[in-house]
Amino acid sequence: MAKSKTPNPLNRRHLVARDLSQAQAMAYAEAYLAEGRILEAIDFLVMAKAEEKLRGVRQQMLEAGDAFGFRVISEAAGIQAKPDEWEILARHAETQGKVRYAAQAQRNAQVSGE
Repeated sequence: MAKSKTPNPLNRRHLVARDLSQAQAMAYAEAYLAEGRILEAIDFLVMAKAEEKLRGVRQQMLEAGDAFGFRVISEAAGIQAKPDEWEILARHAETQGKVRYAAQAQRNAQVSGE
């Protein structure tokens, strides 16, 4: 089994609290993304001011039907999710059998549309 190139949870917490350069933060973000650990990469993407990458990861969450990840990255990126985005996410979640995420996305679509 290959050793992970990402910090352990305690070291990650210390890194997030530090004042990393954008290049350092982006290197950590890329390492987490390479391992498919998207939620752990978000803080580093924000620190790196990688707005385009954040939008791309946000789109991945939408297409994956991941309501939790979509909400977290939307908040981190400072993007207000639109009702139609939640409806699209709900459809993706439903087709992938993610019933709870689909229901949550439908509720969020109704709430954000009011």
